[in-house]
Amino acid sequence: MNGVREASSTAQATVNQTARTYALATLLKARTGYTPTGAAGPGDDQIVYGLSLRVENNDPTGRGITPAPLAGMTVNGVSGSNILVSDAIPQGTTFVSAVAPAGWQAVYTADPTASIDANQATWSTTPVANITRVGFVRTGTIAPGTTVSGFQVTVAVTGTPASITVANIGQLFGSTPSQAPGQPGAPVYDESGDQNPSNYSDDGTPIAGTDTNNDGVPDTLPPTVIDDGFINTPTSPESGSDPGNNNTGQDDTPTQGGGEASIFNLNTPVPSAVSNGPEGAPEATGPSGTNNDDFTNASSPIPPNLVAGTNARLDPAPVAFTNTVQNSGTSPGRVVLTPQAPATPGHLPAGSTVTITAGSSSVTYTYDGAGNYTIGANNTGGQPIQINNVLPGERVNYGVEVNLPSNTPLSTDIDRGFPVPILASIFTDPDTVADGTNLTIDRVYTGYVKTVKESRILPGTGPAPAATDTTFSTDQKTPAPGNVIEYRITYTNISEPQSGTGNIILEAEQVVIDENGVSGANNTNNWARDNDNNGIIDTSNIVGSAVDSGTSTITFFSGNPATTGAADQTGTTATTDVTRYVNTATGIVAPQQARTFTFRRRMN
Repeated sequence: MNGVREASSTAQATVNQTARTYALATLLKARTGYTPTGAAGPGDDQIVYGLSLRVENNDPTGRGITPAPLAGMTVNGVSGSNILVSDAIPQGTTFVSAVAPAGWQAVYTADPTASIDANQATWSTTPVANITRVGFVRTGTIAPGTTVSGFQVTVAVTGTPASITVANIGQLFGSTPSQAPGQPGAPVYDESGDQNPSNYSDDGTPIAGTDTNNDGVPDTLPPTVIDDGFINTPTSPESGSDPGNNNTGQDDTPTQGGGEASIFNLNTPVPSAVSNGPEGAPEATGPSGTNNDDFTNASSPIPPNLVAGTNARLDPAPVAFTNTVQNSGTSPGRVVLTPQAPATPGHLPAGSTVTITAGSSSVTYTYDGAGNYTIGANNTGGQPIQINNVLPGERVNYGVEVNLPSNTPLSTDIDRGFPVPILASIFTDPDTVADGTNLTIDRVYTGYVKTVKESRILPGTGPAPAATDTTFSTDQKTPAPGNVIEYRITYTNISEPQSGTGNIILEAEQVVIDENGVSGANNTNNWARDNDNNGIIDTSNIVGSAVDSGTSTITFFSGNPATTGAADQTGTTATTDVTRYVNTATGIVAPQQARTFTFRRRMN
C-alpha cells in the first residue's frame, strides 16, 4: 500500500595509517592606526600595527589533520621554550613602542635582518639600541580554538621624505608538542597577510621542502621561504602583498607559500591631487611601481567548443568593472573620467565601446583601433563624466563597461588581454587645466586558461620509435604495437600577475581536465576505441601513469560511453580498461602559473 522504502549509505576510511597531529597556527596582522605629526610630509608620522595569533580548532587544509596545541621552541636570549611572534621594523621607519597581551613578554633585538633570521637572532627582554625587530614570547602551549590578540607595534617614519611606501610582515615560530619522548616536535612557522596556517601554501599543500616524508604534514622549516621578515622592495614587495589590509593576500607562487606584506603609502599633502584605481584601492600600484599602471583584470564568458589555436573568433559579452577614485589633495575638486588609448593602440580592437557611469550619468565612447575615441551623447550631452565637489579624502566608486566587437580573438591565442586605461583628472574650479591626473587599467580577457595537448612515443615492449616521435609535440605520431603513447596536457593561466599592490587579478579555480577516449566528433579523441573492430581496444591504460604536476583528484571511468566509475585499471576492452580520465585540480591556478596532466596508454 505504501510502496517500498530503501536507504543507502557509504563510508570510506583509511586503515593502518598513523594519526596526523599538527599545530595549525595562523598569524594575522593589520594596520590599526596612523597619526600624522602635522608637519609637511610624512616625516615622524606614526603607524600602529595590530597582530593576533589564531590556533586552529579544525583542519582548514582538508588533509585529515588532528589540530594540536601550539608549543614553543628555543629562543636565543630567553629562558625556557617559547612561542615567538616577530615583527621587523620596516624600511624607512624606527621603533617607537610595543604592547604585549597578558601572559606575553615583549623582546627586542639589534641583530641585522639581512644576515640573521628572526628564529636565529639573540633577543633581550629589555629594549636595546638600534632595534631591528620587536618580538613577543611566552612559554607553555596555546590550545586549539584559541585566538590571542592585543599585540601592538608602533613605528615612526624617519627623515623628511616627500612620500614613502611602508611595507612589513609578521612572523610566527613555534612547534607541535612532541609525539615521542625526548624528541622535538615538528616546527611551526607562519607569516602574516593571509589565512593559510603553519607551513601551508595557497593551494593547500605543505610549503615546498617542508614535508620530507610526503605524508601531507610539514616536519621541517621551509628551506627557502623563511625570510628575514624585512621587506627589501616596499613598492613591490618580494613577499606579495595584502592590499586590503585584512589578511586576504595570496602568493604569486602558490606552491611556495609564505605571507603577504601590509602596504601603506604616505605622501606630502598637496592642494589638488587624485588617485584612481581598482575597487577599494585607488592608491594601488602597478608593475612599474607607480600608480599609473595599476589594473583590474576580468574575463568575458566564453562559449563552449571554441578551440584555441584555430584562429577562433567570437563576439564577447560586455564586461563590467568597478573602479574607485579618491580626492588625495587638501581641497575639494571636480573629477573628470575619460578612456585613453592603450600603450599599444592596436591592443584594443576597432569597434570596442567603453561606457563610463557615475551616479545616474553615463557616456559611451567608441574606439577606432588607432588611438582615438568618439564620444556619444548618452545622458551627459556628449560631455565626459564629471563628479562634482569631491571632498578631500573622499572616495567615489564608478562603473566601466567594456564591450569588445565581433571577430575578437581568444586571449589564449594571443596571450594577452584587451586593456582600457581610464584617466581621472581633478580640477579646482573654475580651472580648465587639470591640477592632477591618475590612470588605472581595466583589462578584458576572452578566456585566460590555455590548454595545449601534446604526445610522445616511448618504446615500451615495441620497436624503437622514430626519433622525431620521442619528444613532446603536437605533431602527428606513428606508434607501433607495444609502444607507449604518453599524453601531456599543459594548462596555463595566461593573465597578468599581481605585480604591484592592490590590483585585482584573475585566478583559475575548479579547473577540470576531462580526457574522454571514446568521444569527439569524427573520432577526434579515439584512443580508447576499437577502431579496427577486432574486439580489442587500440590502447590500454598504464596503471599509475595518470598524474598532475600539482595536487589534484583523478577519477577514472570505463565503458563506451565512458560513464561507469572505475579503478585505475588496465584491460583490453572498454569495460575492463580506463576509457576516460577526469583530473580535478586542487586550489587555484595563479596568473602565469602552468600545470600539467599526463597519462600513458599502451598500443595494442
